[in-house]
Parts: sequence; C-alpha cells; structure tokens
Amino acid sequence: MEAIYWVLTWACHRKCRHCYDDRFRPYVRDELKRVVGEGQRAYRAVLRNLPDDMTFRDPKTGARKRSLIVLAGGELLIDGVREELFYPALEAIRERWGDRAPHVSVQTTGDVLTPNRIEAMFSRGVRTIAVASIDDYHVGLEGEKKFAFMDDIRAMMAPFGAKEIDLGGARDERLKAKSPATRRDAMGEGPFFLFFGAQPELGSASCGRADGRGRTGFPMRPMRRTFARAGVAARTS
Repeated sequence: MEAIYWVLTWACHRKCRHCYDDRFRPYVRDELKRVVGEGQRAYRAVLRNLPDDMTFRDPKTGARKRSLIVLAGGELLIDGVREELFYPALEAIRERWGDRAPHVSVQTTGDVLTPNRIEAMFSRGVRTIAVASIDDYHVGLEGEKKFAFMDDIRAMMAPFGAKEIDLGGARDERLKAKSPATRRDAMGEGPFFLFFGAQPELGSASCGRADGRGRTGFPMRPMRRTFARAGVAARTS
C-alpha cells in the first residue's frame, strides 16, 4: 500500500465555498463533541484494519519503501480537535507500528499553526506539514496576502530545521520553494513542509468538485490509494 488519505474529522474553523463536502464546517458545543467522538471511534477501528506491513514496492527500483499516511480534516489543529482527537491519533499510529510506522503527512490551512503545535506534530512522528490554503478561495489569503502568509510559515518552520518541498509547476516565483534542493528524496529524512492550493499560478490541476473548483490543487500522481473515513478503509486503484 503506497498511500492513505485519511480524513479524521469534518470539523473545521472555516466554511469555504469551494470545499468538496458541505460537512467540512464549524461545529460548536455538543455538535463539535459529536463529530469529534465519531473521529475518536473511527481512528481506532481504521488502525485495527490496516496491515502490519505498511510498505510498498517501488515500481521503478523494486525496493520496499514506507507507506504514507496523509491526515486531514477539516482542520486538525483547532481547539476541541487537536488534543481530543488529532494528537491521540498520532500517538496511536506510532504505537501501532513503532519504528516501522509509515511516513505521516498532515494537511492544515496553516492559519492556526503555532510553534508549539509544530513541535507537537514533529515530536509525535509527523514528517511533513502541508499547508493547503494557498489560493484566493480562502478568506484572508486573497491576492498578495498569501505571499506574506507563506513567509510567516517559513519563519515558524526555520527553528525546527524543516525543509520546504517544491511540488513543481508554480508559475509565480513567489510560490516556489526557497530551498536549492526541491525533491524530497534529495533532502534527507525531514522534517518537511510544503504549500499548495487551488491557485492557477501553481500550475496544478484542481481536485474535488466536477466543476473544477476543487478543495485543493494538489497534483496527485497515479498511485494505489486507500481512503479511510468513518471507520472504514476502502481500497482503490
């Protein structure tokens, strides 16, 4: 199994008009506890049903490589989700596989990142933090605002030695990574961070809705994938 995209919760602090599912939205009080409770029950069931060997065969080299788990919401770093669901799920992943654990990437809008939260993720085994809001669809990041936002994130990542990954295809120089080496396999073991979004200047195809207004513009290469949600793991090719 090469990769899993795992939505841990619907809860989010935003209600974006381009999002691919209306259930990604703010929840409060009992409603928040309900959706977080769903995620708490689900992640344990998902982990029980994943294989002991979380590796895949690289079709180019034949070598065995560690699989990737991409954890996403919603927004995993908001109050009511972070301590109650997200951090326990990270710890459970480490407990399930130990030193053989898959690589873990986390998607976040980035506007709730803090140095303490970055440290909490890296210390719990997160390898890559993906900031998925670099576009004009996220309120507050329109136009030139996104570039100042990216620089703020870079400054927060610097004390942790996190290296920026360039996904390629960006047509605006300000959207390109500052690191001289841009491929992950040329940059060591990490930690890493990257930016993406549904922005034309990124030069990546939109993902999500049929009308092209995808939630992100993340350029997915063909792979064998497993999508996990609500306690069920469904494999697709």
